Amino acid sequence: MLLSLFTSIYSSNPALTPADLFRLAFPAFADTTKYPDVTVNMYLKLAASRVSECVWGDEQQLGIWLFTAHYLATGVAGYTGEVTTKKIGDAQVSYSSTSNRDESAGWWNATPWGRQFYSLMRLLGAGVTQLEILGKVASLDT
Repeated sequence: MLLSLFTSIYSSNPALTPADLFRLAFPAFADTTKYPDVTVNMYLKLAASRVSECVWGDEQQLGIWLFTAHYLATGVAGYTGEVTTKKIGDAQVSYSSTSNRDESAGWWNATPWGRQFYSLMRLLGAGVTQLEILGKVASLDT
């Protein structure tokens, strides 16, 4: 449903770039100074090479966007986790370190987008590692 919405948006405005569509789906990355097009496009391209249509099927675009959001958050923004408490006087901030974590997800636990990507990857049977050999995908669960 989400992808059909973005397909119709793109069809009615073909001038939108892949980075524009990503930002529409993930407004947390709308700041083009903090997340320049060149960086967003680099991670979209990396994600497209890692998220196989053979495994992800109709969910491929969502997988690419989640992968990209996770990489942007951890690589560009120095993401430290979800804020659980904050305090203005004497400036205190606390970050969650365990909420919604899958112990086997490793680095994907660092962001909510990574956790969602990892969960979908497991659901779709992609496993932890995807190998594409001669157009066929083999999954290895490490």
